[in-house]
Amino acid sequence: MRRYLLEPRQEDLRTIEKQLKDFIVSIKKGKDDDDFVISGNREGLSRVRKKIDALIDSTELKTFKVKQPGLRKYFDSGKGDQLVKSVEKDQDCAIKVQKKFGRGGRDEVLRVESESDASTSSGDSDDDAEDDHAITTATDSSTLVRAQRHRVSWKPGNIEKEKADVLVSSLGACDKAIMNAGGPQAATPNVGDITVSGGFSSVGHVIHTNCCKWNNGGGEPTLRTIVQKCLQTGETLRANSIALPVIGTGNLQFPRDTASRIMLEETVNFCRANPASNLRDIRFVVFNQDQALISAFKNEMDKHIGHPAITPLTSGMRSFLEKKKTMGTSGVSIEVLKGDVYQETTDAIVNIITKDLNMDSAGKLSQTVKQLAGPQVETELNQLGQQSGGTALITSGGNLLAQKIIHLIPDNSGKDHLQQCVERCLWLAETHGLRSISIPAVGTGSLHVSAVDSASLIFNALKNFSGSFRSVRKVRIVIFESPMLSVFQQEHQRYSFSPQVGVPQHMTLTSPFGVEVINGDLTQENSTDAIMNIISTDMNMNNAGDLSKAIARQSGPLVQQECNQLGKQLPGTAIITSGGNLQVAHIVHIIPGSSDKQHLQQCLEEGLRVADAHNFQAISIPCVGTGGYGLTGADSAQLTFKALNAFSARCKNIQKVRVVVFQASMMQEFLEEQKKQPVQDIEGEGDSENAAARQTRRRGRRQAPGQSNEHSVRISVIGKDKVSIRKAVESLKKGFSDAFTMEKVETDVASQLFDKQKDILRKEAKDRDVKLEIEDDVDRIVVRGGPTEVADEGIALPKHWAPMPGHDSTVHKVELRPGSPEYQDVVRKFQETAGAFNIQKIERVQNPHLYQSYMVRKKKMDKDTGGNSERQLFHGTDAKNINHINTHGFDRNFCGTRGTAYGRGVYFARDAQYSVACAGGGGGRHMYFAKVLVGQYCVGDPSMIVPPPKNPSKPEILYDSVVDNQSNPSIFVVFFDNQCYPEYLITF
Repeated sequence: MRRYLLEPRQEDLRTIEKQLKDFIVSIKKGKDDDDFVISGNREGLSRVRKKIDALIDSTELKTFKVKQPGLRKYFDSGKGDQLVKSVEKDQDCAIKVQKKFGRGGRDEVLRVESESDASTSSGDSDDDAEDDHAITTATDSSTLVRAQRHRVSWKPGNIEKEKADVLVSSLGACDKAIMNAGGPQAATPNVGDITVSGGFSSVGHVIHTNCCKWNNGGGEPTLRTIVQKCLQTGETLRANSIALPVIGTGNLQFPRDTASRIMLEETVNFCRANPASNLRDIRFVVFNQDQALISAFKNEMDKHIGHPAITPLTSGMRSFLEKKKTMGTSGVSIEVLKGDVYQETTDAIVNIITKDLNMDSAGKLSQTVKQLAGPQVETELNQLGQQSGGTALITSGGNLLAQKIIHLIPDNSGKDHLQQCVERCLWLAETHGLRSISIPAVGTGSLHVSAVDSASLIFNALKNFSGSFRSVRKVRIVIFESPMLSVFQQEHQRYSFSPQVGVPQHMTLTSPFGVEVINGDLTQENSTDAIMNIISTDMNMNNAGDLSKAIARQSGPLVQQECNQLGKQLPGTAIITSGGNLQVAHIVHIIPGSSDKQHLQQCLEEGLRVADAHNFQAISIPCVGTGGYGLTGADSAQLTFKALNAFSARCKNIQKVRVVVFQASMMQEFLEEQKKQPVQDIEGEGDSENAAARQTRRRGRRQAPGQSNEHSVRISVIGKDKVSIRKAVESLKKGFSDAFTMEKVETDVASQLFDKQKDILRKEAKDRDVKLEIEDDVDRIVVRGGPTEVADEGIALPKHWAPMPGHDSTVHKVELRPGSPEYQDVVRKFQETAGAFNIQKIERVQNPHLYQSYMVRKKKMDKDTGGNSERQLFHGTDAKNINHINTHGFDRNFCGTRGTAYGRGVYFARDAQYSVACAGGGGGRHMYFAKVLVGQYCVGDPSMIVPPPKNPSKPEILYDSVVDNQSNPSIFVVFFDNQCYPEYLITF
């Protein structure tokens, strides 16, 4: 915004200066990029404020994201900057480019996750009203305006006469003056601590402080801590304004310039660390009888702002995206690590203690804390006496590195009860203005809670408390026992956490997709790619619950026919069919095997995974389990959101999930469960560690430590009206589109690669500025980038292949010339066993994706079998299947058409004669001469859905295929689609 005003709107600013030249008004940038400075006499400052506000309120902002490999090279070459400058010039706007490139280092700016629109033209902020009482009128006064919505001002005066939501008092003359003015009398806090009392007159609360003496610099940390606590407490009290004196310059003997510097530095640090804070107005009231202090504070203020007389800009000079403040994050960092909690250096650690507060009678943790903390902590606990269970209390940290100890006092070992106790600890940390807290594995000691339950209850507590975080900025979960660490790390990933200031009516989980809860009929959905159905293992839609029967009626007979072709399925799986007569294109059928909540949750996760693997962007789901499985609405809501949270770690494509609640009586239960969920940080504020974690989770892939595969830029366009903004955005998007050609290469055997092979691929991708995703969970590798780089990354295609006709082509059929050696070789092998059929044509099937997938598996299998894994075999099929096979490969879901004597897989024959019977009829028959990875095989049977184990003691190691006769096989059956490639199609 500053650059927009000082560059494209410079003439407007100069006009304002000319209009107010009699008032000595000057407008210029501040010392920092996010500072904006105006100067002038008192009347001029009042007038210019209104004009600047009007100018800013007339601007428009549009933010969008461009994400693709090759961006780094594009901007490094200067072409990206050229495009931006060209659009700026053409549309008379300012464009801010925030880059996030995978260099393994720190991002140039914090990444914003989702596309958003914001306008500064609406007047829905209450900033104007709040600013009125904050305008400084004294001659010696100034205000530092920060784009993070905070305003820092100072003036000579008397603190007891100031009107603010919170007034800060220091022990001594300041306290006496406030009491004489009608303020409250409060107990003296310990040195370095604060206490809060009620307000008086126009003051909401008074914070009482007690600082130590300067002591040749020894008192500096104490003063810094006091300022931090005052500001954080003001935030906790939800205050909009706070007034502080300059502390320590009287009897405590702090140098005036030093005390001023310390308090200003801590204030600026608070503003930067809390961009979404409610505490917008921070005022220093410098005692008007101390001219030396006034001069010292003025000099320190000038160092921060670079000019002696500046004034607040109101609602306009706020963060570009402040209009989204209900979605602003508290910026809390969650860490899981191995260590000793009593060695932590955070503001507080959590200890578990019994109701009698006897640290010796509690667990090992409490006993160790007593030993290391010294007698002071035990003395404090003895003074507090017997406590009731289910509470928590706070003491000093004694000799520990932490300042405080929060003692959790459980009443029993119940998981829900302990969760509430942890939430109580977080509340204590907040009310005491603490910024960081370390928590042990609660309950795993003398309470005998499992590591799984401990991890779950701690993260549930964090999630429930997320909307209340104001002061706390970091939570460290410290695990003492190594075997427990992985359990907590997994729970950390599952509950990837993004605490919020407020919860909107429609929210986005901490994940790549948005979630909507609506009351409606699932069969009438028309805004998503698919709906989800719940069906029995026999795939008969009319044998399942009311939902499945309703879908069967609405979708028509085609869907049930598809289900019949698929045949009986295993419990816990998910199948996709068309949508038939429904308004959606697809139906995802999940197939539960029991009414167990955990099992139903896993089924829902599997359905989402299958939909995501088919590149669906949006899906509508029902209230799982509320029909024939007998779950309550609350149970269904709980398992639904647990499944969504768990799936979010693997989501690649889905952007929206609609939870469609048929019974209106259940809506409240689903909405209540939705409110408990953390909300996505759409503004991109908060700590960069959480932002990085969200990126990794969004991609659902494994990365080498320190590696970032993200290639994106976030672009903010600021202009005078919506028309110019729209034209600028269109020009930028077209420029990026013209500059890049995207090509995608996929394989299906990521799990077959060794870690060393993955590392080599990642390094090569990073060097070439392409995006490599190794997705173990769905057994896939995806490479994205410019066509040249991607082609180099993938497995080389056969040299004898004809060129593919275009980047959008998935498959290309090349008819072989009858006289060519390639044609003659296929004919010879076909006629050796099929006889003298009239061959009409032979086509080579060129499908790069299928071929590369096949070759990756071949390399792995050749290594395991000594290089004898591949055979060329025949496969007859009907004409209607040709396009599907050429495009997607052989599909074992279509097995059973000609029998399943040796298992439910894809059948191939050594002899063409056998496949003739399966090759269709009419005007032409069709047979594939395919490459097949048979590997090591055994005799199959009809019940097999995968090959059996080679060794019963190692059930995870399977045969590669099954056959009709192990000593002289003529029929081969494979169960994995990437074990075969349709190399030639023979039409005869």
